Amino acid sequence: MDNPTGVGREFVEAYVDPERGAALRAPLLARMPDRVAERAAEWKLPALTARAAVFAPETRWAGELAEAGFTRVKRYVRMSRPLAGLPGEPPPRPG
Repeated sequence: MDNPTGVGREFVEAYVDPERGAALRAPLLARMPDRVAERAAEWKLPALTARAAVFAPETRWAGELAEAGFTRVKRYVRMSRPLAGLPGEPPPRPG
C-alpha cells in the first residue's frame, strides 16, 4: 500500500512470484480493504479510497481485483517514441 499524501487515495498492489505465488495474491488482496480502513482510522480520516492499476496483459490480476469488489474507473493509454537521433542538449550558459 502506498499513500504519499496521507489523504484521499490508498494505492494497493500485491506482488507475488507469477508462477509459485499466484495462489497467494487473492488472499493478500482480500486483506487490503481492512488495512486501508485501519490506515484511515490511524490518520483520523473518514475514509480512504483503495485504488489499483492493471495493465492490459494482466487479465488474472484484473479478475482478482473485480472479485475483490474493485471496479474500473479510468483507462490510460501509454505512448512512446524512440529517442535515437534527437539532438544533444545545448551547452550550459556561461556563468
